[in-house]
Amino acid sequence: MQIVVGQISILLTFAVAIGLGFQYSGSLLSLFVIAMLTSISIIAFGLILAAATKTVNEVLIVGNFPLFLFMFFTGVALPIKGQVLFTVLDYPVTLPGLMSPSHAVSALRKIMIMNMRLEEVLLEITALLVLTIFYFIIGIWAFRKRRMRVE
Repeated sequence: MQIVVGQISILLTFAVAIGLGFQYSGSLLSLFVIAMLTSISIIAFGLILAAATKTVNEVLIVGNFPLFLFMFFTGVALPIKGQVLFTVLDYPVTLPGLMSPSHAVSALRKIMIMNMRLEEVLLEITALLVLTIFYFIIGIWAFRKRRMRVE
Protein backbone atom coordinates (compact mmCIF):
# COMPACT_ATOMS: atom_id res chain seq x y z
CA MET A 1 0.00 0.00 0.00
CA GLN A 2 2.84 2.39 0.77
CA ILE A 3 4.26 1.83 -2.72
CA VAL A 4 0.87 2.76 -4.22
CA VAL A 5 0.74 5.92 -2.09
CA GLY A 6 4.27 6.76 -3.25
CA GLN A 7 3.30 6.31 -6.91
CA ILE A 8 0.20 8.48 -6.50
CA SER A 9 2.35 11.13 -4.84
CA ILE A 10 4.83 11.04 -7.73
CA LEU A 11 1.99 11.27 -10.26
CA LEU A 12 0.47 14.29 -8.50
CA THR A 13 3.85 15.99 -8.15
CA PHE A 14 4.62 15.41 -11.83
CA ALA A 15 1.20 16.78 -12.83
CA VAL A 16 1.79 19.94 -10.78
CA ALA A 17 5.26 20.35 -12.31
CA ILE A 18 3.80 20.10 -15.82
CA GLY A 19 1.05 22.53 -14.81
CA LEU A 20 3.74 24.99 -13.71
CA GLY A 21 5.56 24.71 -17.03
CA PHE A 22 8.07 21.87 -16.58
CA GLN A 23 8.91 20.35 -19.94
CA TYR A 24 10.29 16.83 -19.81
CA SER A 25 11.91 14.85 -22.56
CA GLY A 26 12.27 11.34 -21.14
CA SER A 27 10.20 8.24 -20.65
CA LEU A 28 7.32 8.31 -18.18
CA LEU A 29 7.69 4.56 -17.65
CA SER A 30 11.29 5.11 -16.55
CA LEU A 31 10.11 7.83 -14.17
CA PHE A 32 7.67 5.45 -12.51
CA VAL A 33 10.17 2.57 -12.30
CA ILE A 34 12.72 4.77 -10.54
CA ALA A 35 10.04 6.33 -8.34
CA MET A 36 8.80 2.88 -7.30
CA LEU A 37 12.33 1.75 -6.40
CA THR A 38 12.83 4.95 -4.41
CA SER A 39 9.53 4.43 -2.58
CA ILE A 40 10.63 0.93 -1.61
CA SER A 41 13.95 2.32 -0.40
CA ILE A 42 12.23 4.93 1.77
CA ILE A 43 9.93 2.21 3.16
CA ALA A 44 13.06 0.24 4.09
CA PHE A 45 14.47 3.30 5.82
CA GLY A 46 11.13 3.72 7.60
CA LEU A 47 11.62 0.22 9.01
CA ILE A 48 14.88 1.40 10.55
CA LEU A 49 13.03 4.35 12.09
CA ALA A 50 10.30 2.04 13.39
CA ALA A 51 12.95 -0.09 15.07
CA ALA A 52 14.63 2.95 16.63
CA THR A 53 11.49 4.49 18.11
CA LYS A 54 8.85 3.32 20.56
CA THR A 55 5.70 5.18 19.54
CA VAL A 56 4.10 6.71 16.47
CA ASN A 57 4.72 10.17 17.94
CA GLU A 58 8.43 9.40 18.23
CA VAL A 59 8.50 8.29 14.60
CA LEU A 60 6.94 11.60 13.59
CA ILE A 61 9.46 13.59 15.61
CA VAL A 62 12.61 11.54 15.00
CA GLY A 63 11.69 10.77 11.38
CA ASN A 64 11.80 14.43 10.36
CA PHE A 65 15.56 14.66 10.76
CA PRO A 66 16.65 11.89 8.34
CA LEU A 67 13.94 12.85 5.87
CA PHE A 68 15.24 16.44 6.04
CA LEU A 69 18.69 15.07 5.19
CA PHE A 70 17.23 13.05 2.33
CA MET A 71 15.45 16.09 0.99
CA PHE A 72 18.23 18.65 1.14
CA PHE A 73 21.44 16.66 0.89
CA THR A 74 20.63 14.30 -1.97
CA GLY A 75 20.31 16.91 -4.69
CA VAL A 76 16.52 17.21 -4.63
CA ALA A 77 16.38 20.85 -3.56
CA LEU A 78 19.81 21.99 -4.72
CA PRO A 79 22.48 20.22 -6.75
CA ILE A 80 25.12 18.85 -4.40
CA LYS A 81 28.50 17.43 -5.31
CA GLY A 82 30.11 15.48 -2.50
CA GLN A 83 33.73 14.52 -2.13
CA VAL A 84 34.34 11.10 -3.69
CA LEU A 85 34.97 8.60 -0.89
CA PHE A 86 35.70 5.63 -3.17
CA THR A 87 34.61 4.19 -6.50
CA VAL A 88 32.83 0.96 -7.35
CA LEU A 89 33.00 -0.12 -11.01
CA ASP A 90 34.04 3.44 -11.94
CA TYR A 91 30.94 4.81 -10.16
CA PRO A 92 31.93 7.47 -7.61
CA VAL A 93 30.52 7.02 -4.10
CA THR A 94 30.10 10.21 -2.10
CA LEU A 95 28.69 10.94 1.36
CA PRO A 96 25.34 12.04 -0.14
CA GLY A 97 25.55 8.88 -2.26
CA LEU A 98 25.08 6.80 0.88
CA MET A 99 21.49 8.07 0.86
CA SER A 100 19.45 6.21 -1.74
CA PRO A 101 17.43 9.19 -3.02
CA SER A 102 20.61 10.81 -4.37
CA HIS A 103 20.90 8.04 -6.97
CA ALA A 104 17.23 8.38 -7.86
CA VAL A 105 17.63 12.14 -8.30
CA SER A 106 20.63 11.60 -10.57
CA ALA A 107 18.80 8.97 -12.65
CA LEU A 108 15.65 11.09 -12.95
CA ARG A 109 17.68 14.15 -13.96
CA LYS A 110 19.37 12.14 -16.70
CA ILE A 111 16.11 10.62 -17.95
CA MET A 112 13.66 13.51 -17.63
CA ILE A 113 15.95 16.40 -18.56
CA MET A 114 18.85 14.90 -20.52
CA ASN A 115 16.60 12.46 -22.42
CA MET A 116 18.66 9.38 -21.56
CA ARG A 117 17.22 5.88 -21.63
CA LEU A 118 16.73 3.60 -18.64
CA GLU A 119 19.67 1.48 -19.81
CA GLU A 120 21.93 4.52 -19.49
CA VAL A 121 21.25 4.91 -15.77
CA LEU A 122 21.81 1.31 -14.74
CA LEU A 123 24.64 2.28 -12.36
CA GLU A 124 22.32 4.67 -10.50
CA ILE A 125 19.56 2.04 -10.39
CA THR A 126 22.03 -0.58 -9.17
CA ALA A 127 23.24 1.77 -6.41
CA LEU A 128 19.61 2.44 -5.47
CA LEU A 129 18.88 -1.30 -5.29
CA VAL A 130 22.01 -2.07 -3.26
CA LEU A 131 21.21 0.65 -0.73
CA THR A 132 17.58 -0.49 -0.55
CA ILE A 133 18.66 -4.05 0.24
CA PHE A 134 21.16 -2.70 2.78
CA TYR A 135 18.44 -0.57 4.44
CA PHE A 136 16.09 -3.58 4.57
CA ILE A 137 18.77 -5.82 6.12
CA ILE A 138 19.50 -3.23 8.81
CA GLY A 139 15.80 -2.49 9.34
CA ILE A 140 14.76 -6.13 9.67
CA TRP A 141 17.67 -6.93 11.95
CA ALA A 142 17.01 -3.89 14.17
CA PHE A 143 13.25 -4.44 14.23
CA ARG A 144 13.64 -8.11 15.18
CA LYS A 145 16.21 -7.29 17.84
CA ARG A 146 14.14 -4.48 19.35
CA ARG A 147 10.52 -5.55 18.80
CA MET A 148 10.46 -9.32 18.35
CA ARG A 149 12.18 -10.36 21.56
CA VAL A 150 10.57 -13.15 23.52
CA GLU A 151 10.42 -12.33 27.20
